Amino acid sequence: MSICEYYHEETKSIQRRPMRSDRQRLPPMLIRAAWCVHPRHSPVHREIATGAVGAGNLLKCEGDLARCPLTQEQFNDV
Repeated sequence: MSICEYYHEETKSIQRRPMRSDRQRLPPMLIRAAWCVHPRHSPVHREIATGAVGAGNLLKCEGDLARCPLTQEQFNDV
């Protein structure tokens, strides 16, 4: 697996509130946000990936060049 130089990832921890006050505090929810920093053809920008819960899963390549959504021409167009 070749790692893409444009792939970036961030993990955020979000505190959850208990359903009722007599219950224990829930552990924090970890949210992974992944985005592409390709200068011209980024399929998922950081603002999109980190802007909403669940949007961090939009970039399906996970940094693997073989699964990159960009064509070879787009990837090399820097």
